[in-house]
Amino acid sequence: MATEPRAFCKEQLFRRLRGQAINVNSLNRYKGNLDTWNEGPGSQNWPRVARAALYSPEDLQWLADLASQEQSWGSWSREFGSELYTPDGLAATIAALRFTAEQGLQETSSQLVLYLRHSWALLALCAQPTAKTSTRYDYRGEARTGQGDTRFYTGPSVALAGNREHESVTGQSLCGALLGWALDWPGLQYRRKISDGIPPNTDNAYTWPLKIVEETLRRPFGPGADAAAFGLQQSEREILRRHVQHGSESETLCTWLRPWSIYPGGADATEFTIRRTTEGTQSWISHTFNPNKPGFPVVSLTADGSYSALHPNHWRREGSPPATAEESEGTLRATAEGSTLHQQLFGGELLYEIRWKDQPRLVGPTATAEPKGEEDGTGKSNA
Repeated sequence: MATEPRAFCKEQLFRRLRGQAINVNSLNRYKGNLDTWNEGPGSQNWPRVARAALYSPEDLQWLADLASQEQSWGSWSREFGSELYTPDGLAATIAALRFTAEQGLQETSSQLVLYLRHSWALLALCAQPTAKTSTRYDYRGEARTGQGDTRFYTGPSVALAGNREHESVTGQSLCGALLGWALDWPGLQYRRKISDGIPPNTDNAYTWPLKIVEETLRRPFGPGADAAAFGLQQSEREILRRHVQHGSESETLCTWLRPWSIYPGGADATEFTIRRTTEGTQSWISHTFNPNKPGFPVVSLTADGSYSALHPNHWRREGSPPATAEESEGTLRATAEGSTLHQQLFGGELLYEIRWKDQPRLVGPTATAEPKGEEDGTGKSNA
C-alpha cells in the first residue's frame, strides 16, 4: 500500500532533520507548483513539508516566494483557518527557517520571518490565555462534547474558524501549543507523548508537528526556546504574549497581518471576523471555500476555556459545499446543506473586533486610525 503523501513528506522531513538519506525523486512529486497552486482542491500542507525536506536553496526560496504570493492570494491560501493542517505548515516553516540560517540565505530567511510573524499574529488575535476546559462540536444540531485538554496541556488556545476541519481537531490544541511555544508561555507544558507518527498508525495522539519543531530546535517542548527560532524578536514575542493575556495589542497585530488578504484575494476576498470581549473570543468566516473536507464557519472560546465549533455540513472528504456564517442582532448563524446552527455573540466589554478581507481593519468602539506601517518595515530577526 502506497504511503499517503502527508505522511511520506513528514517522514522525509524527519529524515532530513536526523541527517538521514531522503527520497528526492519521490519528494519532487509532492513539492507543489506556484503556477497551479490554487487550481483544484488539492492539499496545500504537504508541499510545504516537502520543500523544507528537500533543503536546497531553491526549495527554501520557493517557500519564501509562496509566502510573498500569498499576500495577494490570501493568508494560507485555500487552507486558511484549518486547525487540522495549519500546524503542519508552521512546523515546516520553522524547520525551513533553521535551514536558511545554516545556508546563509538571509533574504529567504527574512521573507519566512515575516510569514511566521503574521501567522503568530493571527493565532494570537484568535486566542484566549487558557487551555480548553471542554469542547462542543455542533454537527448539524447534534452536540458532541469532550473534556478539553487541561489534563495534559497548559498554555493558550485559539478559536480559529476556517476550512478543512475535522471533529478530532477540537481537542488537538496544536495551534495553541505552537503559539504558546513561540511566545515562551509561562508554565507551558504538554504531558502527552510527542510522537513522529500519524494516527491510526501510532497509539499516540496527532503530535508530529510538535516533534518536528523539537528536532528543529534540538530541545524538548516547553519554555526557554529562542524567539528567533520562531521568526520573532524578543520584543515581538512580548507584544504577542501581552495580547493573548489581555487583548491589548490588536492595532499592532493588525499591522503585522498586512498586507495579507483572505483567499481569493482582492475585491473578491472572503471576510473573516475576529471578536474578543471580556467573556471570550469568537471568529467566523463569511463562507468556506475548500471542498476537501468541511469547515468550521463559527468557532468560540470562552475566557474560562470552553470551546465550541459549528459544523452545518454533512461530513465528506471531497465535494463539500461552502458553509456560510453571518452575524445578525447578536446571533451568529452558520448555514450549509439545509442546516442552520446558532450561537450567541459573547457579551461583556468589547476588547476588539477585526474584519479581514483584502486588509484587516478594526471596527467598533476599539477602532482608531488605520494601522500604520512599522518604523523599520523589515521585521527581521536573526534565526
